[in-house]
Amino acid sequence: ALVYSIKEAFLQGAAGPSDDAIAIYKDWGFSLEEFDFPVILAHGTEDKHVPFSFAEYMHGQMPNSRLISLEGEGHYTHLVNATRSFEIIEGNTG
Repeated sequence: ALVYSIKEAFLQGAAGPSDDAIAIYKDWGFSLEEFDFPVILAHGTEDKHVPFSFAEYMHGQMPNSRLISLEGEGHYTHLVNATRSFEIIEGNTG
């Protein structure tokens, strides 16, 4: 599924994925401190693409957030273990 998604993203060229990458790094126009609603951050401790420390940073900035450490998991854990992801969203784990 991952390979298919990547191929599909680049099917019409690199403009779309490039725009996504740029959007990640520019100012979003709001601060994380403004989030006044519950946010669940579930992040793999072994993520090699986005370090766990980034999830810790976001958690520290959002007053109404909850950080769930997914021990030993990596960047694609939500795809590999989708059932657990839905359990976290539904409040049945973590």
